[in-house]
Amino acid sequence: MNFFKNILNLGVVISLSDVEKRRVRILNFISIVGGFIYLFFFIFFVFSKTSIWAWLPNFIGFVIILLIYFLNYLKLYKFARIYTSTVTSLFITFCVLIWGSGKGVEYYLFFISIVPLFFFDKISTIIKFWIFNILCFFICKVSFFYIKPLYTHPSWAIAFYANLFFVFVTLFMITYFFKKEIATYINQISSKNIELADLNKRLKVSEKKLKKLNETKNKFFSIVAHDLKNPFNILQSLSHLLYEKFYELDDDYKQTISKTIMNAIDSSNVLVENLLQWACSQSKNFKLNIKKTNLYKTVENVISILSSFIKKNNAAVNNQINKDTYVFADQYSLIMILTNLVINAIKFTEDNSQVFVRDTWNNDFIKIEVIDNGIGISKKDQKKLFKLDSDITSIGKSSKKGTGLGLILCKEFIEANKGEISVKSTLGKGSTFIFSLKKYTSNL
Repeated sequence: MNFFKNILNLGVVISLSDVEKRRVRILNFISIVGGFIYLFFFIFFVFSKTSIWAWLPNFIGFVIILLIYFLNYLKLYKFARIYTSTVTSLFITFCVLIWGSGKGVEYYLFFISIVPLFFFDKISTIIKFWIFNILCFFICKVSFFYIKPLYTHPSWAIAFYANLFFVFVTLFMITYFFKKEIATYINQISSKNIELADLNKRLKVSEKKLKKLNETKNKFFSIVAHDLKNPFNILQSLSHLLYEKFYELDDDYKQTISKTIMNAIDSSNVLVENLLQWACSQSKNFKLNIKKTNLYKTVENVISILSSFIKKNNAAVNNQINKDTYVFADQYSLIMILTNLVINAIKFTEDNSQVFVRDTWNNDFIKIEVIDNGIGISKKDQKKLFKLDSDITSIGKSSKKGTGLGLILCKEFIEANKGEISVKSTLGKGSTFIFSLKKYTSNL
């Protein structure tokens, strides 16, 4: 079975399309069956010790058929098909005119006239070969009545049945090939339809997510624009007031205006800084340098950076991290996370506030807690945190508001460092923001 499959696939290469592969196999099959019949009659006449004129046409036919197979082997597919549709027809017509070859041989021509339908794409080419073969067919039919062959043999009658057998078997096999190929195409189309349906479903889900994300970002930028506008409005109105009535205002009022301007600038500066960091985190080229980082020293660094802010708000930040605590994290993003959480803890706490930064060990992770004794956050408002589409400015009753961008940044950077963030809070008693980072070990 494998041997037959191998000779049927001779000349078939992977680069061919499925249609071309089918055409090569069909032509190989015609060559195999036709060659077998010619070889059978050649051997039969040789062992029957008949005249050379009996076995010679079968030998020539076998060679011609073998050449078709050889052309496919050389991958001369087009030439093999043209050769099949012309040379074989001429040879059969010649055999009928010279030797008679028995009625039934002309059915080869009828069959060969159909073959171009399977082998060529252009309708003009198919018609040309069809006319040529039909013409040869009628020449053979007429010759039986008007032309006497040079040589006849009693066994020619056997050829009639052999020829019909070959034609019907070949047509059956071609039909089988087409049926098999159509079934394959149907399966492929069904499979592609399933894939397309799945792809279409995923595209709709992606489109829905993208639309929601776009709406979320639009809402977020609207909130950010509003929060940027407010400090600038304050700066504009107060700077005009100072310019126009500088000598009319007393020193205490000027100091109050200066403090208001300073707070507006500080608020705008934090917002702009967070916006820059968020834009950077959205970039495809943004990469974290995750490595061994001393958590205690990082918190001390943050306290040093925020020293003027802490002093201005009469606050105190207590670093209760173990000095030998190391985490596996990006130091820049860790500083940004702690800076935002400490600023929020101070901002939403009355004067003389106390902020604590602690660590607890939990298997392979270290939990860092930023604790304040501020105004706290209700359960309802806690659900709005860490989301772009939430209006954080509406949270709580404090006069100090924010966009929530800092917390969104914290969440994104913590997750980029393979950690998580959460919040525990009670109104009037303060809040605890907890985030986890991977504990550094020598195995990492």
